[in-house]
Amino acid sequence: MDDLSATKQIWHNLYQAAIDFRDLGSWEWMSDEEIFGVQHPVTGEIGYCCIMGALGEMFALAVYLGSEGLQTYLAILSGGDNLFDELFSSQKCLMASFEPRQNLTKQDRQQIKELGFKFRGGSAWPLFRNYQPGYAPWYLTLEEAEFLTLALQQSKELAIRLYHNEKSLQPPQTGHYLVRIPDGEGEALTWKDAWVSPEPWKPPFLIPQPNQEALRALADKIVRTGDTWEMDFFHAPMPIQENRNQRPYFPWVLLAADQFSGLVLICHLASEENYKTEFQEAVIRLLRERNIMPKNILVGRPELYKLLDPLKSGLNLKMRIANKLKGLERVKESLFDFCRRPPGDLEDI
Repeated sequence: MDDLSATKQIWHNLYQAAIDFRDLGSWEWMSDEEIFGVQHPVTGEIGYCCIMGALGEMFALAVYLGSEGLQTYLAILSGGDNLFDELFSSQKCLMASFEPRQNLTKQDRQQIKELGFKFRGGSAWPLFRNYQPGYAPWYLTLEEAEFLTLALQQSKELAIRLYHNEKSLQPPQTGHYLVRIPDGEGEALTWKDAWVSPEPWKPPFLIPQPNQEALRALADKIVRTGDTWEMDFFHAPMPIQENRNQRPYFPWVLLAADQFSGLVLICHLASEENYKTEFQEAVIRLLRERNIMPKNILVGRPELYKLLDPLKSGLNLKMRIANKLKGLERVKESLFDFCRRPPGDLEDI
């Protein structure tokens, strides 16, 4: 089999696995809180799976990759305050969903046509996407397509078992998940069950260290006032695509406003790779250009406090975390109303 035929077979297998999974209708007896795992036969990474569709709104299999992916999904289930971040810009997963035809892009529809599949009706068309923190949903690689195929197949088998035994996903110990473990390879690949406790995962948050001597020199020049500033950062509700073939990303936004007047002081957008350094520099630039130092800076989340903490000693900056940023919330709502659009829309890309 040549490379072109092999590639076509990989995609054909994925669509067929999705059709078989869809036709089973396992969301009729499974909820999205029932999580199980499928281990990658090559890398050993575990994809933590959940079947969506019990509410009749979205029909899908989501495969959250590794402990990081699992934590993002558990954050969604907990119903946190930053739901946009959690849903569209923090997930790490592969997803097979079943959509109306209009939700597919030209590339999706062309692939279906070339493979010879035909679909009709709402929630019938398979759609495959990769979700990565900070980025819009994107098309799968061949390797991802192969793993998602296995996940769909094993999810179907496990769902059938669960239909006959509703206790089969109840763990023997808290914090363990039933994982399908592969043995062998190719046509000889077989699967067995194991109860697995996910590896601990904590997101890395490395902090840039600015020049303290330059900060002290700036602190000697600026005038201290009785003002209070509010600051927060978050993902913008719109993806940015810098060129046609590049994956769109959700930029981080640093927003700062005067608490009393509501005057916007900073609205700075930055990429996932550069936002920490750029946000520190944006605050320093604000102080230098306005030549004032507020009495207090209130920040909305611990991560921003950590990010700005290296500025405190050199600038003699007074800063604390606040549960509510009433002035900034109004500005943030206006920003979201202005620029919000449905995330992940890849039409015409």
